[in-house]
Amino acid sequence: MKLAGMVRTTLLDFPGKIACVLFTAGCSYNCFYCHNRIALMGDAACGSIDETNAGAVSCAHAGGDAPCAFAGQAQESAASDAHVAGGAAHVSIAQAMEFLQKRRGLLEGVVVSGGEPTIHRDLDEFIEQIKKLGYVVKLDTCGCNPQVVARLLEQGTVDYVALDVKAPWKRYREICGDHAEPEVVRDTLSILEKSAIRWETRTTVAPTLDFEDLQEIAIQMPRVPAWRLNLYRIPEIYKPEDAWRVHAAAPSLADLRRWAIRLSLLQPNLLRPE
Repeated sequence: MKLAGMVRTTLLDFPGKIACVLFTAGCSYNCFYCHNRIALMGDAACGSIDETNAGAVSCAHAGGDAPCAFAGQAQESAASDAHVAGGAAHVSIAQAMEFLQKRRGLLEGVVVSGGEPTIHRDLDEFIEQIKKLGYVVKLDTCGCNPQVVARLLEQGTVDYVALDVKAPWKRYREICGDHAEPEVVRDTLSILEKSAIRWETRTTVAPTLDFEDLQEIAIQMPRVPAWRLNLYRIPEIYKPEDAWRVHAAAPSLADLRRWAIRLSLLQPNLLRPE
């Protein structure tokens, strides 16, 4: 398990709880609008930042040792990235646990986010360490490993799950990259639907997604306990070939609020966009 950073305190990421967020490194997806691309760089997806050679980023997509196409962007944003505690590119497990130990009684929950947490083989052990400190745990996932989600639910080690449903199934690879498999996201949805846990789905309304796409997402999901539409923000780091999509016009907050009226007929538990 590698951590790419943390948010020390949040009132927004874990419904009803004062929490911190721990970002795991690496992801099997490659969404063009990803706001945690630093986390992708931190593990298999894009190697790691070389602290002895500032700005040099090894990238698996470029052969492992070749400089990453967006290394300069990473260098410029790493120090100011709100998701990276203290401006450091990584947080050790020991540092995270020490922080959580000190915040017992002040924080209530821990959000395990990413990147994609479920790609890590020692996720179960990591969450168990957090639970032993008395925290409730929320898992953020893209749904790429339904068997891991099922196992965590069976063990009772997660208390809330937020599942990203990023696009209509037919557009999944276009939006999320070649490794995205909508079929397994469907499986994760099915597992959550049958569970007694608190859970929600989330969709970032990125450029190229329109009302018809959201309508299709609403139809393709079962009735969910909560569906959160997230307003798009231009990421600081992105692949050069995605610049046209990153900077394309995205639906506004006014658009989302207007569309929500119609979408709530299909998904009554749609949360009003704020």
